[in-house]
Parts: sequence; structure tokens; C-alpha cells
Amino acid sequence: MHARRRRLPHSRRTLCVALAATLVGHAVSAQTDRRQPVPAEASHAEARRVLEGVWSVASATDRVAKGRLAAKLLQQIDREPGDRQYAALILAWEQAVQAEDGALAWQAIEQLSMRFRIATLDVWLQGLADLATCEDGAWLAASAAIRCASQVASLGDFAAARKLVDVAIAHSAAVDRQTAAWIEGWHHRVEDLEKRREVYLASSANPPASLTPAARAELGICRLLMGHREALATLVLGDDESLRNAARLSMQMTTSRDEHADTAAAWWKVATGSTGGLATVAREFANKHALRAMQPSEPAQDALDRGKHEWLRRVLREMPEPRLTRDDRVPLRPEDWGFLVFAETWRVAPATAKQAESITPTTLRLRNTTGVYTFARAAFLGRRLLGDFIAQIEVKGQVRTVDLADAGLDQQWQVQVPNSRWSRVVLQRRGDTLTAWVDGEPRWVDSYRAPPAKPGYLALPLSSNGQCEIRSLAIRGGSPHVP
Repeated sequence: MHARRRRLPHSRRTLCVALAATLVGHAVSAQTDRRQPVPAEASHAEARRVLEGVWSVASATDRVAKGRLAAKLLQQIDREPGDRQYAALILAWEQAVQAEDGALAWQAIEQLSMRFRIATLDVWLQGLADLATCEDGAWLAASAAIRCASQVASLGDFAAARKLVDVAIAHSAAVDRQTAAWIEGWHHRVEDLEKRREVYLASSANPPASLTPAARAELGICRLLMGHREALATLVLGDDESLRNAARLSMQMTTSRDEHADTAAAWWKVATGSTGGLATVAREFANKHALRAMQPSEPAQDALDRGKHEWLRRVLREMPEPRLTRDDRVPLRPEDWGFLVFAETWRVAPATAKQAESITPTTLRLRNTTGVYTFARAAFLGRRLLGDFIAQIEVKGQVRTVDLADAGLDQQWQVQVPNSRWSRVVLQRRGDTLTAWVDGEPRWVDSYRAPPAKPGYLALPLSSNGQCEIRSLAIRGGSPHVP
């Protein structure tokens, strides 16, 4: 059980919300910051008084009502005038935290970061502490702290970055071992950035073309550590042959499994010849291309030779499947499922008794009786998958993929599964990367690069009258669904 949250005075509430700017990468200099200034206290108080009356805030007395109110405030934010948007987002943040819904609070934080000029280290630290009080909040706080650390390090404040990494590590008991190791690896990234500080900070005034090859290599490494898209293009111009080759191969648009295997080998060479943060990031690139090389191939002649196949399997053994616990299990209740169907627009259709039924106390059967053949997905609506999460499902039947369908329901990311037997599928989102395991084997998830604040649903595509069975579901992270 989580302790009930008392109402905070306005000055403290403002501090709690304003961790905003670096959670989602919107830290910008004062000269280029086009966000709105924070309203004056009097303006905020008046806007808040109006909103509390319009939205009947006093009537939201329990967690469900507060969560629903926070969701509605976020959905309607663009309809509010500028001076009321700040008050509405503050209110949404408060209601979400009181509902113990860290994912909704994260959405409010993201919107504040995009719209208003609020960013200080003390605010971030206080906000992260408040985020950790929500349900699944320690998980959210760990990933949010890393995003904060990434941004302040990119601005040259390495002392603040180390403090934020320490906050993430303090909450890492809530994450799996693989993610905890990734969080701890950020100490190496920050140390590497501090060593290369002068080159990185000078890059804003000196474009890569004006730097020496050695400086370009240093700048490219810094950008690589920070996850900047320009990193590969800068490394290609550098003087480090191994890095230059790996970056060149990564920039090539290829669908060949053989070429992905060669790219994985190039990054592995960088990883084994490096230390600290660079070794960590190079290993991540090697894993990514190894996954692409190991995905099922079409046509068949694109198969890898035996030597490359065995080498890739050894590389991927270092990506162990995340393990969830009994506490992460989700009850298999028919009322938590529905269908995402497409007519002229997407809509969510609650599952009827014919579509979702419990056939044993631990097994659920789903059947597509919507009459829609191509665009019908049985979706778990009891939890929105927002921010970093791990989801595990055991499924058998007439399904060929397990999907993550985004909140707009116009895109989905699919993991292929065998449909003739029970399969255990694990999806893990960390930052903007989605990784999957099928029966313990890591798999590539095609074309996934969605922002962590964009919610999605775990979904199973079923053809007309198709059916499947589910015998276990577990989720860590995400947020309870609010209608």
C-alpha cells in the first residue's frame, strides 16, 4: 500500500512539477528557448480557481476519479488558453500523483517541459522523489533520472549528472538486472563526457567540418554517448579507423542479414578495444545489429553461414531475458480486454462475453467475433504501456505476432511467434528502444522508435473468428487504464 498523499502548498507543488525540462530532452539555452514563461503567482492562482470550478476538482475524492480527472486535463490541454495551460498541467500532475499514477504524472511533466521555461536541479531531484511515491514509481523515477542526467551532462554540468545517476541507481532495485546494469553504466558515460568536455562544449560554436579529424572523432564519441543522431555522421569524418568503419556500416540502409552481421562485428571490435561508456554504447550497437542479422529471413538465400550464426548467438547470450516476479503478475479477467478495430477510424471496442472468456481459473480465451478480418487486435486495456516497461505474455493459438499498438492505433510493432504451441514473449522498452524475447531468444522488433511518453497497448492480431489462449500475463511499469 502507498501512503496517502497530502496536498502540497503551491510553491512546493511548482517545484515538484518542474522536473519537466530534462525528462524528455527539451533542455535548451535561454537564447533559443521559445517556451512560454511561467505565469506570475497571481495569474496562476486565478487560473487555478477557474479550473477547479470548471472541472469540479473537489468532487474527485478517490484514486480512480483523480486519475480520470488528470487524464481529461491532459487530453483537453490544447483547448485551454496559454495562461491556463500551466495551471491545468500543474493540476493534472497533482491529481495523477494523488491517484498514484506515475505514468500520467510523466505525461504532465512532458507537456510542461515542452511549453514552459522551468528547469533546476533542485526541482528535478524533488520531482523524482515525488514520482517514486506513485504506483510503479520507482521504475519510472529510475528511467526519468537517467534522462535528466543525459541532458544536464550534455550541457556540461557533470556534477549534477552524477547526482541524477545516483538517484537512478537508488531506485534500480525496482528494475531488472539488465536495466540496473545499464543504469550503472551511465557513470562511465558521464566520466567519459567529462574527459571530453572541451571538445563537446566547443561543438556548438565549431561545426564538425571545421574540426580536425581527431577532434571530430572526440566529438562523435561524445554525441554517441549522448544518443545524438549526428553521432555516426561525425564519426565517419574522424581519424579512428575502427569507429569510422563501424559508423559507416551503420549508416548504410541495408536489409541484408549478412551486412547486419558485419556491422555487429565492427561495433564488437570497437567495444572490445574500448573502456567505459564508449565500450557500453558500442556493445549496444553490436547487439542491435546482431538482432537484425538473426531475424527470420526472406528470401531464404539471405541465410547466414554457420560461423557467423554461431558468433551472433554468442554475442546475444549477453542479452539475458528480463525476469518478472509474482508481484508483476496481472489477473486474466475478461473485462480487461477489448478489440482495437478499424472501420473509417480506429476505435476501442470492449470485449463481449463471446469474445473474451475464462476457460480455467488461469487461462483466458480470446475470439474475434467483430466481423473485421484484417484490422482487429485483441488488446489488454487494463494497463497502458507508457515510459519504460517490461511485459511478459504466454500465448497459443491463431496469432502470428504479439504487437505493441500505439495510442493513436495507427501503428504497431510486431514480434513474430510460432502459433502451434505455447510461446513466452517478453517486450522491454528502455528509452526509445524496444527489445523482445521469444522463449528466451532475443528478437529484433522492426521499425520501433517511439518516444517513451507515448502510450501503447499490448495486442494480439486475430483474423475473423480467429482465437487464442493466454495463460499468464505480467507487466512492470505502465499505468492503469483510465477510460
